[in-house]
Amino acid sequence: MNLLSYKITEFEGSHWVHLVVDGKPLEEIVGGETGGLHSSYFEPDDFPHLPPRSGHWDGETYMVSHCECGEYGCGNTHCRFRILGDKVIMDRFQTGKESEGTTVLEFDKTNFDAVKDAVLRTLQNKMQNKSAHSYP
Repeated sequence: MNLLSYKITEFEGSHWVHLVVDGKPLEEIVGGETGGLHSSYFEPDDFPHLPPRSGHWDGETYMVSHCECGEYGCGNTHCRFRILGDKVIMDRFQTGKESEGTTVLEFDKTNFDAVKDAVLRTLQNKMQNKSAHSYP
């Protein structure tokens, strides 16, 4: 079973979430975009859906990284998340128009949920702190 963690970086006032698997950035494992996930793509209670905020989400495809420019249409890496009992499976990775297709990552659901909750809580706190310290 794999271990999921994360790292948050800040660039030009924006927050980027980088998923880390077994101590390695996810992008090193599956290839594809290396920008991480811009905080604006996160759902209020979930990782970014693909396509983001469109109302056409299939219920299992998530963006896991996108181009460093932050534009959704520029390029992204996405995959399927499946919950199977006490496990979360990430598979069917697609990087841009190429299907990586062979990597399957398996996480304990407790680990996955803890990372998701920590990421969402951290982003929410960073956004609240940013708005509390901004001036007109």
